[in-house]
Amino acid sequence: MNIEKLRFYDVLPEIDSSGKFFGVVKNGICSVTDLFVELDCVLAFPWYFGRSWNAVWDCLRDFHWRQESEIVLVHQDVPELARDDLATYVEILIDAVPDWEQDRTCALSVFFPSSAKAALLEL
Repeated sequence: MNIEKLRFYDVLPEIDSSGKFFGVVKNGICSVTDLFVELDCVLAFPWYFGRSWNAVWDCLRDFHWRQESEIVLVHQDVPELARDDLATYVEILIDAVPDWEQDRTCALSVFFPSSAKAALLEL
């Protein structure tokens, strides 16, 4: 899996917060349901978010409900999901980042701890 569009941190860098929305995915996500609930909460998805992989894909490509021009999604660790589910989630993130690079109306940055890089490369 090509994870070059993801960003990794040892210590989360100071990021200018003007015009940006930060969502932090907490430690201890142990199921797909927990991940959907967490993403819904931290990214303030719209009411119609369907809590499915397709709904995550759709919402990460359409931030019309956000006023900020950049969305920053920070993971405190890698969600403890089944390998196939984790691969699906990471693929959705990897696909969403360049979509916004082409669109230029909004930017999406996704961060994981540096300690997660090897695990993500193995997917």
